[in-house]
Amino acid sequence: MSGLGFSKVIKSRFSTTTCATANAPAKAKELIPEGYTGATSNIIAHLNGENVYLESADPERDGLNFPTAVVEIAATNPDFGKVVRLTDTLYVALSNVVDSALNSWAITIDGTTPTASELAEVNAGDNDSADLCRLSDTTFAVAYRDNEGDDYLAARIGTVTITAGVATIAYGTEKELTAAAITEDELSICEPRSGVLFVSYADGDDDVAGIAATYSGTTIADPGTVVEFDTAAPTDMSCCKMEEGIVFVVWTDVGGSTYARCATVSAAAAIGTPGTEKAINAGISTYINARFVEKDKVIVGYEDDANDPTAIICTIAAGVVTTISIGTAVAFLTGTVTDVGIDMIDNTQGIISWDDGTYGQAIRFSVSGTTITADAVIDNYVETAATGGGKGGIACATNGKCVRVYEDADNDLAVLVGQYYEDRIIDVRATGASATATFTVLPIYEYETIN
Repeated sequence: MSGLGFSKVIKSRFSTTTCATANAPAKAKELIPEGYTGATSNIIAHLNGENVYLESADPERDGLNFPTAVVEIAATNPDFGKVVRLTDTLYVALSNVVDSALNSWAITIDGTTPTASELAEVNAGDNDSADLCRLSDTTFAVAYRDNEGDDYLAARIGTVTITAGVATIAYGTEKELTAAAITEDELSICEPRSGVLFVSYADGDDDVAGIAATYSGTTIADPGTVVEFDTAAPTDMSCCKMEEGIVFVVWTDVGGSTYARCATVSAAAAIGTPGTEKAINAGISTYINARFVEKDKVIVGYEDDANDPTAIICTIAAGVVTTISIGTAVAFLTGTVTDVGIDMIDNTQGIISWDDGTYGQAIRFSVSGTTITADAVIDNYVETAATGGGKGGIACATNGKCVRVYEDADNDLAVLVGQYYEDRIIDVRATGASATATFTVLPIYEYETIN
């Protein structure tokens, strides 16, 4: 038996550009060719370029790659940018950036290339509080404080249609969910059970409140009775499904602590008495994102009181709203961030993103029980200054793609698509900025007999 000679091995030659900042990972990195995944190992050979180096001795690291250019959605300064996944190739973005109105765009993706639809107006007012959630592969719901009218809580259901490759959004009739003005605080919407919408918000007394309504098609019915979750004024909040018929609500109050409660929501949109309040964080949390993981488990991403991007797992016993249990909070970065967004790829892994004041960054994490484990390396999704986009600015596909909506360095609303890879990222860096590097990837296979 003899080894397979190098002359028999197909190799790949690369020419790449390192990050615009010295000693940092590039937004768009080269990948181990997909056909090499069966190799015992891969060697980076003949790495050339001014002051370039391989970040790890093992080139096959996990990580996120953002190879496609940023696409501008709107050339104006957004107050926020939120996005929700309808399918792995169809998303909806929400912002209040054009003509002082609440607007939306359908975003289709091909590979990692996003295409934004024409603007679709949700409400003509400059709405300071708004959120959206997925209902089906083609429909979604938006809740907002109706600044155009009387500051009531309102909601609409949108439908996305794709004709000849062009996506358009149409909305059903606006439904007012309260008969009085609500407070100008963050609000959140989710679907805790099929056919029922739930909105958490700050009521006219600045208390944490919840209201639910059934819907059919794009028509929202009269809501049920408002239920109070907390009497302390909230500074931020989020909600999501905990299990079918149970909603999870999390908020930070003016006292500087973060709490959560669960409650039942019936098929007739009646909200039960909330369970016992659970302290999630003893400090102030901002950019709170609650996301469903699996039955009886949610993840909450937020910026903690030390300004670190953080996440924690919350669970309940099946069908029991009285008691919430939590895991250990994980800070993904020690440093000041300007926004946090989080979403799940599936029930075992997700992606959290933020802007650290210089770069837009993202990292994948895994979930096992109530334990969150981050990957080893934080990747940049932009290499120069970004402003971030507030919370809710990332949505993940089931195939590891992620759609990031944010405010770019020019203060435009922008969208970028990334892809998570296992054991394929080649992290070439340089001690200078934007260096040109060339190298060869050589796969090493097990010995085999040559006849």
